[in-house]
Amino acid sequence: MNQPRQTHLTGAIDSRALARINDALETLVPDGQNFSIENWARRLESFLFKKIQFVEMPLPKGFFGARIILLPTGGAAETRPVEIVITARGLIPLMQDHVRAHELAHITLGHQTVMLTAQQLLDLKGDISAICNCPGATCRAVEPERLSEPVLERDIMAETLARLAEQRHIEHHVRTRAQSVSSDAATDRMIMSLVGQ
Repeated sequence: MNQPRQTHLTGAIDSRALARINDALETLVPDGQNFSIENWARRLESFLFKKIQFVEMPLPKGFFGARIILLPTGGAAETRPVEIVITARGLIPLMQDHVRAHELAHITLGHQTVMLTAQQLLDLKGDISAICNCPGATCRAVEPERLSEPVLERDIMAETLARLAEQRHIEHHVRTRAQSVSSDAATDRMIMSLVGQ
């Protein structure tokens, strides 16, 4: 396993949690050119025998995302639980990807969330705001101090894993670009030597 990466968030979590984050990063998050939100979701679906579905919905102000688990019912076509990752409608693509990564990190780390039957989901009639008041179900920008300590710790763990996955992806692109630049420079030198300059 690689050396644990540090972020400004890791001071708030203990070494056991950090080890769990790094283990999840190395085993369940695609690396390098294979990294994408979709590939991460597919890997989790395969490993956890779940289905992951992304949807956009209006969420109350200050909430960026939410996650619920739709439980399978007898006779349903889908026999696996479905993790529904909800992102607030209207987020810019970069923010939407980060919210999805944050919610996938919760799934990766095995964090529980609200579980609903199909009927309970239908009873919400598209009003997901009730879910936003359930601890552990949302990615929020408001009042983190009102979260209980265990919920806050899980949220910090998920945010740390999401940022490490994104950081690793960016570092891969930087390395790839740097290799391309040095390769281009070597090619330029070879061409110049061939033309006698």
